[in-house]
Amino acid sequence: MDDAGAPLLEDAQRQLFVRNPAVQLLIDAETGRILSANPAAVEFYGYEEQRLRAMHIWEINQLPREQVEAAMRLAARGGHGPFLFPHRLASGEVREVEVHSGPIEAGSRCYLHSLVFDVTERRRTEAALRESEERYRRLVEVSPLAIVVYAAGRLLYINPMGLQLLGAEREDQVLARPALDFVHPDSLETVQRQIERLQEGHPVPLVEARFLR
Repeated sequence: MDDAGAPLLEDAQRQLFVRNPAVQLLIDAETGRILSANPAAVEFYGYEEQRLRAMHIWEINQLPREQVEAAMRLAARGGHGPFLFPHRLASGEVREVEVHSGPIEAGSRCYLHSLVFDVTERRRTEAALRESEERYRRLVEVSPLAIVVYAAGRLLYINPMGLQLLGAEREDQVLARPALDFVHPDSLETVQRQIERLQEGHPVPLVEARFLR
């Protein structure tokens, strides 16, 4: 690029930093000091810009300082990311953030340009989903009813009561086998018709079938 284009590029980069709605920080990779913060960062963290620019990143990051410094060294080498950190706001609230950080070389010094995304609600939703799945799993495991997951003609899951019904002791004795293997020949035609109706999206009544032991 010629000399005339350099100022234009610098101005464009500056505007991207300032106007971008994503939270952005520029951090000294050696000292951990926050050198610059865009307006989105000022709004997110709740500190005045001058105060934010006088802070060190471990005053915001709630991990032990040595862990923060270790993460900074990884980011400075460009070998890791994104990071998940707990960041404290000026209000005292702690938010879970995902940080994408990369090195910028300027002379003999290294700086970290960090994009910060608030993922608190996403993490809460994921945790709630895991809790719900675990609660459902425990309920299925102790259910007095036989419960199976069936797809493409095969059993993918069976609970302990289902194993007892089929006279099996272990899951590997029944899983991945064709489900109809376990139906008595006298009930096979009825069960096949019910399965076909289910696959067509029609509700079907419960059927009484005899299972092989």
